[in-house]
Amino acid sequence: MDEKNNRRNDGQLQLELPQEVAMGEYANFAIITHSSSDFIVDFARVMPGLPKAQVRSRVILAPGIVPPFNIPKGEA
Repeated sequence: MDEKNNRRNDGQLQLELPQEVAMGEYANFAIITHSSSDFIVDFARVMPGLPKAQVRSRVILAPGIVPPFNIPKGEA
């Protein structure tokens, strides 16, 4: 995909939301792990009475976008 075609004339980025992503994925549990180069957020669905949960989605974030999430510095 051409980067020029993905930006409007006013310089703002246009995002595409594919139908299969737009439906979302339900999660009632999230865990954050990190290294010096990235943050990993795993989302899972925990069911009552079951000792195991399957990760339904994983998001890997660059450290530069994590501060807006308000994670205290001592924990990052």
